[in-house]
Order: sequence, then C-alpha cells, then structure tokens
Amino acid sequence: MLTKRGFSILSVLPVYVFVSWISNQSIFIVSGMLITFIIIIDSVIFKLNFEKIAWINIERIIPQNYVEVGNELLVQLKISNVLNTSLGPLIIEEMIADSLKIVKWNNENTITIPPKGTIQLEYVIQVLGLGKHKIYGTKITINDILGLFAANVVIKNESYIITRPKLSLITLSIEPYINEYAYSGLSKAISGSSKEFAEIRQYLPGDDYKSLAWKIISKRPNHSLLVKEYVREEHMNIKIILDASEHMAKGLPGKRKIDAAISSIIALCYMASKLKDNIDILVYPHFIRRVFTHRDKNQFQNVINFLSTIIPEGERDLTKLNNYLKNTLQRGELVFIITDTDVIPLHLLTLINNIRMFKGTPIITLLNTSKFLYPLVMDTTKLIAYNILTTVYNSSLTELDKLLKSNNIIHNLCDMDNCTQWLLTQYVKFRTLKGVAL
Repeated sequence: MLTKRGFSILSVLPVYVFVSWISNQSIFIVSGMLITFIIIIDSVIFKLNFEKIAWINIERIIPQNYVEVGNELLVQLKISNVLNTSLGPLIIEEMIADSLKIVKWNNENTITIPPKGTIQLEYVIQVLGLGKHKIYGTKITINDILGLFAANVVIKNESYIITRPKLSLITLSIEPYINEYAYSGLSKAISGSSKEFAEIRQYLPGDDYKSLAWKIISKRPNHSLLVKEYVREEHMNIKIILDASEHMAKGLPGKRKIDAAISSIIALCYMASKLKDNIDILVYPHFIRRVFTHRDKNQFQNVINFLSTIIPEGERDLTKLNNYLKNTLQRGELVFIITDTDVIPLHLLTLINNIRMFKGTPIITLLNTSKFLYPLVMDTTKLIAYNILTTVYNSSLTELDKLLKSNNIIHNLCDMDNCTQWLLTQYVKFRTLKGVAL
C-alpha cells in the first residue's frame, strides 16, 4: 500500500521520465533511471521485511481481568523476534472494542526489534462499559526506508477484560429504597394471604369476609361459616430476559444500551437477594440461562459474576426466544423483559401472550434508542439526517406504545437515569399484590 508521499512521488515519476526522454538531456535521463532503480530496490527490501513479520511472537499480559467500570488497567505486550536479523521500524497498535479506550502508551510504540531480541511495551487502558470486553488482536504496521510504502498485519491474539459495576454505589442507592417499602406498613397489609391454598377452617372473628368459602358453606346443613386458609409466601421467583444482541452495543462511550440494562438488572437482583427471592436470568440471542436461588449465600455475587461475562453480539430473534420460553416458564412468574425500541411489535406481542398463557406477568423495559445513538454536537449535514431519523423513530415508537397500551401491557420507555427505579417500583408492586412478605 502506498503512503501519501509514495503516491505523490510515483505519480510524478512517469511524467519526469517522459519529459527527460523528450528533452534528450542525459543528466535528466540518468537521474530518472536512478530514481526508478532506487524505488525498485526499496520495494524489494520492503517486501522481504514485510514477510519477516510472520516470525514475530506477541504475548499480551493483563495482570487483572476483573475491574470496576471506569477504572484504568495496565496492559503489557512482549514482542519477540526469532530471526537473526533486526526487524523495524514497526508501529504497534492494539485492536480493541469500542467500550475500551487506550489512555496512553508508557513508552514509544514505534520499535525496532534486535536479532533474537524481545521488547516490552506497556499501555494504560480505560474500561468504559459493563460486561465482557474484547481485545481483538495486535496490528503491526511496517514502512520502507524511503517512506513510500506501508503495510500492516493483524495478529489475532484475543484477550478479554471483565468489568463489574461499582457495587458500593448500587448498595447505597438501593438500601434506602428497600427500607422505604419494608417499613411503610405494606408488609402488615399483606400478612394474611397469598395465592397458595392450604386448608379450609372454621371462621374466627377478625377474618376477612372475602376469604369465606361460600360454595362449601352452602352445602353444609348448618351453614356454619368456613374460610379458605392460605400459606403466606416468603419467597418468589422472578425471571429476567436480557436482550444482549449487537443492537444493545450501540450508544455513546460509557453509555451503551447494554450498560444501562446490566446496571438495572444488578440493582434488581440486589433487591431480590435482600428479599430472599429466586432469580432466573436468560440472556439471548446467546440463550444462556442461570438460576440463582435464595438458599445460596453468595447469590448476588454469583449474579455479578454471570452478568460480567456478557458480550453484546448476534441478531435478536423473538420467535426463537418465544419457542425457548415454552419449556422454561413457570406458572404465575414475574417476567422482566429488557430490550430496546427497535423490536418488531408483533413478535413482541406474541412473546407476551405466551407468558400470559402461563398466568405470568410480563413487564417490558424499552431502552430509548434515540437518547443513546446520537452525539450532542453535530454539523449541519448530520443534523438534517438526525431530524429525519428522529421523525421515523418517533412514528414507529408511537405505534409500538399504542400496541402495548391496547393490550394492557406494563411497559415503560427508559433511559440511563430512570430505568433502575422504574424496574424496582414494578417489582415491589407485584410482590405486594402477590402477598409476599417484605
């Protein structure tokens, strides 16, 4: 591949040779031939050096795979030359995911490797999002002596960095929220009933008249009052369906849709762990499922470990998800579906009706795409395109909202700020209506 300098020189050289031949000046003819000869020799040497790159070994060392979001991490590269000749100069670059950012190189990343030698490079990387982030490989660029040619090779030595949230911030923000509901008197209001039937017993003063077993009373000769006794539920099951398709990787650095989704799920699971509920998480289109029981002392930590391995990739398929759920749904389950507004409405409605067949309660969280995709500063051309996209987006969003409302589906259009609190509110409301102890 030609550099800008090489393109300029090789564009002018044929004209120079032609003018030299026309002018019949020997000095110009000789100089033209000499320049051509030097360029040919340079290109041959460049080709030979480029082929030597195949003999380079690169080892990447990441001392700490688990980091908190926003933190910086030191990464080391050991670059070895197994040949008896030196290689260089080489420009070393790392191919990283958009959710990672190289802050600085601790030393010069343009190097020459001595024969049978090893050079160590270090750089500092900042993690901008949650989940699992990929370093795809190392890009090596080599130039010729004259700076006319350049070529590069990408060595695919993949590495991963796993990012966890700042748990201290989550626990501090959720604790007051739990206490607000735990001590607000709601637990007293639901302390006597649930959906689990236990037995029929004699009516006692103070029993709720709504619990009277009228059909059985009518069949008894003395028509004595009987009530239905229910077992109070102490634990419940919640299912969380997370869309981890490549659509969820979109957004601004540090504000991807997947980051908002994972943060909200972690907060929801923290509250569920405090209230000793069972957590069932399904990540699609990967179709990876994990069930976390309240009997596990490390329930919440295991949830964190699981969510920290998620990479948003692949195409979403709600039809395939619908078929998968038929074998995993439990009767009367609370089902949180976290996706974005680009879903196909009819496919989403089919999925919701499937959940309702099992007497489940679907709660839909739609991450607002328009607030994640576009930067704040744009030129005139981009602004016009943005306005067109926004008009189309708002139209489709209105249709989706109308469809969900007409089918009495609990849903909300969320962004990074209100997603977590809305999910927690719906969780506590459902728990209260089910009659589960807080």
